[in-house]
Amino acid sequence: MSSVHVVAQGFNKQVDAYETARPSYPPQIVDRLISVVGLKPAASVVELGVGTGKFTRLLTPYKLNVIAVEPAAGMRTKFAQLFPDITLVDGTGESIPVESGTVDAILIAQAFHWFASEASLREFHRVLKPNGALGLIWNLEDRNAAPWVAKLRDLYEVHEAGSPQYRLMLWKHAFDTQFARDSFAPLSDEHLAHSIACTKSMVWQRVLSKSYIANLDPASAEALRQQIYAMLERDVPQFAPDAATEATVDYPYTTDIYWTFKL
Repeated sequence: MSSVHVVAQGFNKQVDAYETARPSYPPQIVDRLISVVGLKPAASVVELGVGTGKFTRLLTPYKLNVIAVEPAAGMRTKFAQLFPDITLVDGTGESIPVESGTVDAILIAQAFHWFASEASLREFHRVLKPNGALGLIWNLEDRNAAPWVAKLRDLYEVHEAGSPQYRLMLWKHAFDTQFARDSFAPLSDEHLAHSIACTKSMVWQRVLSKSYIANLDPASAEALRQQIYAMLERDVPQFAPDAATEATVDYPYTTDIYWTFKL
């Protein structure tokens, strides 16, 4: 859709990499988010920016009535293949195709930074029931946990092309407006450090799943891959040139959750 950030449109180009390489979310932090926003079985939930359903599949045990909203056609196609029984609609943060005052919660995983604006918050306020909840969750590679992760991020983050990445925290400005202060409770947050075992190839696929990397031309992407592999082989013993092909390293992350309620 036209309101989708131009860099975010890269998600259409690496749908399979997104599905296979993007990490899931620790069950304990998902459970915590569901608990703090007060969701019970049969609650009505809009999940915005569902992508391929990395977060959606974790909602299954909670028996929620989920409406999945995704603006990227390629992502919708993959989602529909994986979750044929979940209602899936085209929409954005500023245009959610549900009736006003009908939703117990809006949940957004790894996406709100792309459409954080007063217009989106106004749309959230419209569709939420009184005291309805907004829950946000992100995974972020932890550059402070391992030197090689800092070097990895330095290699690929130069390609962000001015996009409003989560790590920059620009999305929080949406809550600084008078409308936000009058319409939503102050944000609460919690954070969890964890790690995921990854092969060298998985590290690259994780990078490739980023929209701004998916937007690179093939030659630039290959040059970046070679830079990353050279760094990994130099700085990570498990990935030394003579190491086993399927050797793994713990890839450190933090998972962050934020939540608020409609006033």
